[in-house]
Amino acid sequence: MTTVYKSLGIQNLRNYLLSYGIVILVAPRINKSACSSSLTVNKQIKITKINNREYIVNGTSADCVNIATRGLLSTQPDYVISGINFGSNMGDDVVYSGTIGAAIEGRFCKKISVAISITNKKPRYLDDIEKKLNLFLPKLLKMKNSSDILNVNLPDIPFSKIKGVKYTKLGKKGFKF
Repeated sequence: MTTVYKSLGIQNLRNYLLSYGIVILVAPRINKSACSSSLTVNKQIKITKINNREYIVNGTSADCVNIATRGLLSTQPDYVISGINFGSNMGDDVVYSGTIGAAIEGRFCKKISVAISITNKKPRYLDDIEKKLNLFLPKLLKMKNSSDILNVNLPDIPFSKIKGVKYTKLGKKGFKF
């Protein structure tokens, strides 16, 4: 099984962010979908150092942020950016998301926090992901402080079909049982 830190979503985001400065990647060992912002409290967390800028944590997404911002790193990050998650994080379901959970923990740690997802669990349009990120991320990276948690859902369509960026508030779940 591929570890999460080698996933296409995380690697695409990491490679994009490298043009903005130093990127420190702290990721869970395994997929933590639906773990929300839970922290590991009843077992020891193992941290594996891959190199000076990449770490694997045997814990949740929120554990990764908590550990990184409260002792693992000698220099504090300016931002917490989690993702790119494959699958939407919208409506009431955001409370379950490990990607959002990492951003929530980032906010608790007083960091500008962004969670990024793409709206397909098996994305077909990753070749233009840099163009999609350029629509909003440069603006967000200029922010100096924010108490908001920013949740971004990228459509899994060709970049040429995107008509712009819409900023909105969190909605409710759109289906009934």
